[in-house]
Amino acid sequence: MRCEVCDYPLWNIRDRVCPECGSPFKPSDFEFIINAVRFCCPHCGQDYYGTGDRGHLTPSEFDCVRCGRHVQMDEMVLRPTEGVMEEQTRVDEMPWLDRGKSGRFKAWFRTVTRSMIAPGRLMRTVPEGASGWSALIFAVVTMLVVSMINAAPILLIALIPMSISGARGSASPGRMALSGVFALGIPTAIALIGGLILMFLWTGATHLILRLIARPAAGLGRTFQAICYASGANIISAIPCLGVYFGWIWWVVSAVLMVKEGQKVSGARASLAVLAFPATALVVGIGLYAWFVFWALSMSASGGLTSTSGVQSVATALQDWAQDHDGAYPDHAIRLVQEGLISAASLLDPTGSTPMLSVPVGSTTLDNFEAMTGEEQAAVAQEAVDALGPNVVAYRLGDVVFTYPGIDGADPDPGLWILVRWPDPDHNPINPATESWVIVKADGTTSSYRFSGLAASPMAANLKQQNLLRKSLGLPPLPHPSTVTHDAPAVAGP
Repeated sequence: MRCEVCDYPLWNIRDRVCPECGSPFKPSDFEFIINAVRFCCPHCGQDYYGTGDRGHLTPSEFDCVRCGRHVQMDEMVLRPTEGVMEEQTRVDEMPWLDRGKSGRFKAWFRTVTRSMIAPGRLMRTVPEGASGWSALIFAVVTMLVVSMINAAPILLIALIPMSISGARGSASPGRMALSGVFALGIPTAIALIGGLILMFLWTGATHLILRLIARPAAGLGRTFQAICYASGANIISAIPCLGVYFGWIWWVVSAVLMVKEGQKVSGARASLAVLAFPATALVVGIGLYAWFVFWALSMSASGGLTSTSGVQSVATALQDWAQDHDGAYPDHAIRLVQEGLISAASLLDPTGSTPMLSVPVGSTTLDNFEAMTGEEQAAVAQEAVDALGPNVVAYRLGDVVFTYPGIDGADPDPGLWILVRWPDPDHNPINPATESWVIVKADGTTSSYRFSGLAASPMAANLKQQNLLRKSLGLPPLPHPSTVTHDAPAVAGP
């Protein structure tokens, strides 16, 4: 029992004022563990023990059995029961609500621990009138910790290639830092916002069901406190790789126990109310995933689903290069890899069979090129440029046929093709059921198709229209992409 103003111990004091700061107090203002405190008669010292609510005397006033004088509980001198330490007289405190004394991190850690191993006890320490904001802040902090730990591998994956580029001098520290912020911040923000939305929906559904099947002891705010503080058990989700699969289960179990305690309902009713929303969400999630898999397989079989993200990054890098070089496209697409604008993997069809180690680049291969120093890359890139020779119309690098040679990048006709992703014929026998080809035009638009024969429609029709456009602009015709190999780039006329 300590002064609420100055924290001075108030044991064995007859006067009802703190001797340190002069603040008044009454024993009835405090809550004690049952039988942990001796209430002593102020006249004769006879001991009495609190067995009622909050560890108080029952009744609160009576005639002393020793001296016969009438006494009231608030007149008595209080001492800890013999053999009981002062700390053992106090009822449990809610760590998070007491964080001003113990420190925020310690309070958060203790609350997380209790939500995992003693959720019912934790809920008993939360006053019904406690702020819902404190509960929400605790849940947000816990979600942030879990989300940031889970996003850390994504950050590492994003920074490794940037670090390699930085060592070669092709990526600035500012660009690396910005990439790190996006790699960590975006997944964390998405996880936090999504988690909060689900938590609010979960709280509403739980309390609504409680109202239908039971008589909850308190309002929606009490249910909200239970769900928020139970989120501490979700810290298990921060375990790399495995936690995300069962951490939320611990949260649900803790929520059941805390709702049961907070709303004074049976375990069966608390379980039904709390489990309804996550069970429904799980079933819906599995159903949507199954639908997506079915849709993806259906689209793949019908030719409607093709992968264009890699080739779009190559096209974007080409356009950025032209803007930075007065409208001139690179003398060879390997420059884009050299400068760190694209990865070597983006030059391959993800559904194809072209191995990176078989793609020639000068005197080496695409696989080895990324591992070279900046000086070595510059020398090999120049070899690749020299190997093209004069009057090039189109050339191949990996599964991409580049058709931009001769096009003015400063003001190109939007309908001109700048590249075609066509799997390397040396490694990809065409399977019309699974493989695709992609056209990217100078205006950035992308068109993807399934194979229907190497020389038949729709490539034949598209190629005919493209060559009519090229002819009107004074450009030489393009050959069929299947005829452009690493050893045989297309050249204009004799």
